[in-house]
Formats: sequence, C-alpha cells, structure tokens
Amino acid sequence: MARTSLLPGLLRTVQANSHMPLPLKLFELQDVILADSTHEVGARNERRVGAIVYAKQAGFEMVHGLLDRLMILMDVKMSKDRSGYYIQAEDDPAFLPGRCASIIAPGGKKIGHLGCLHPEVITSFSLSLPTAAIELTIEPFMYSDALLVIGIAICTAAAGEGLTYLLVYRQPEYQRLKNEMERKTKKLEKKKETANDDSKTVKRKIEREEERLKATNRDLSMFKMKSMFAIGLVFTALLSTFSSIFEGKVVAKLPFIPFSLLQNLSHRNLVGEDLTDCSFIFLYILCTMTVRTNLQKLLGFAPSRAMSKQQGGGMFVPPAHNSQFSYLK
Repeated sequence: MARTSLLPGLLRTVQANSHMPLPLKLFELQDVILADSTHEVGARNERRVGAIVYAKQAGFEMVHGLLDRLMILMDVKMSKDRSGYYIQAEDDPAFLPGRCASIIAPGGKKIGHLGCLHPEVITSFSLSLPTAAIELTIEPFMYSDALLVIGIAICTAAAGEGLTYLLVYRQPEYQRLKNEMERKTKKLEKKKETANDDSKTVKRKIEREEERLKATNRDLSMFKMKSMFAIGLVFTALLSTFSSIFEGKVVAKLPFIPFSLLQNLSHRNLVGEDLTDCSFIFLYILCTMTVRTNLQKLLGFAPSRAMSKQQGGGMFVPPAHNSQFSYLK
C-alpha cells in the first residue's frame, strides 16, 4: 500500500492498542510515496521517521525532546544560521493552533513537522486522549553519512598504502624481487613471441623460465605476507570500530536490488525489508575497491600489465598483491 504520510498508520496502531496501559509511544521508520513530475514514473520514495505519544498529558515538549535526541544521534546541531536545524511556528489543520511547528534542516529546507494533533483528527480514529506526533524525512542526513563513509574509505585506503610502503614497498628485498620479477616476466614474454616452432627444446626452455618466474613470485608473496599480517590486524580492528558506529544505520540508497548472495552484506544488520537500503560495510567495501586500485596506480605500486598477466587472473585465481582486501585478511 502506498502512503504519503506515516502518521495515519501510527494512529491506527494506537487505535488497535488503546486498551493497553498508558502511555503509548510508537515510532516507524519507512518510505512514503510522493508525487514528483521530474521522475520517470511520476513519483518518488522518501525515507521518513514518524513517532507518536498517546497519553493523558501528551504535550509538545515530548516530541520536541525526541527531535532533539534524533538530531544528536545524527550529529546535527541546533542553529538558526543555516548550519544547523531549528523549528518555527506553523499552522497545519491536522494540529492544534499554536501547538505545531515545522522542522527546518541545515540549509533552510523544511523536512517535517511536530506538535499536538487536533481533537478532530484524534476522534476520527476513535481516540479520546491528547496525542503528540512528529514526522520528518531523514534522507538529507543519509547523504551526509554516505559522504562520511566515502571519506573513511579514502583515509583507510591511503593509510593502508602508506603502511604498506613503509613495511613492504621501500624494503631493498622487495625492490630486488620486484625487479627480478619484472625482468623474468619480460624475458618470458619475449621468448614466447620469438618462438617460431613447437620443438620440445623450446617448450622446455619456456617451462623452465615459467618455473623460475613462479619461484620468484612465491618469494615475493612470502615477503609481503609477513608485513601484511600486521597491517591486517590493525585495519580489522578499525573496521570493527566503524561497523559498531554505523550499526543498524542506513548510509545510502542503492539504485538497484542486489541479488540474493549480496543481500546479506548490503542489508547487513538493517531493519525493514527495503533491500535498496545500504549498510556501512557494503558501501565501505565498494569505495575501498575503487579507491585503493586507483591509488596504487597513481603511486606506481600496481604491478605492470605483463606481471599481472603472468600472476594470473580470473574469478577463482588467488589475487595478486593489489587485492583490495589484503589488509582485511
């Protein structure tokens, strides 16, 4: 069922549970549908949070306090200079006159309203006690979370490459093995290009070169493994810390529904059934994959094309040293 507001559903829930002990305090976090001619289908989804207090003394201050708490959790300060949020008086027929306010987000945009519901609204749901309600969109703050996750991914990728440089890339042994790997790779490629017959002698020579190349590649991998283990411990601890900060938090909306194998990651620890909600870990991994690959190319740490080809590729081949998750192992 398409809804343009969360409050009617909350009021119906209060109506169905009006026999329960007071006060009744309910909330809902879900999408609503809004008409929008700029979209191809003429409508768009908007993520909102709504809450309601049904009690003998339900007042404006109750939902105002809830708003302040929500903003603290989203790290948004109260300010009227367009850098923070604030409330201002508003007239809305669904609320009591003088007991309603609009919620203004940073930048001066209205994102919702709060107040005490009008008696006519309350009685239309067969209720008889004062009711305070709040409803606001949280999408502007989801974008800020997404930017924060991208920033975290960039910083951790840069820190990872910095530590790898200190522990691996600048070491003389690594430089020697890398140069040897490059030299042997080029030599093998040249032999393969110039070989003009299929004699056993030529094949044996190529096989010997390939074995030498594999041995050098193993030495290079073993040298990196010792250092990457220490880096992996550090970044696993950091990832656990960031995951706990964004636990259960929707950081972005995906433009697609992931296939079933990815849903456990993209929707990890999120409430609701909207599979386009994106978790921290999924966005972080996507950003890290993109950032670290390009950072390695920019800094010249990525292997040459010839080396990559000799080290292998494909979905089920162990990744080379430019693996995106080498520090997460």
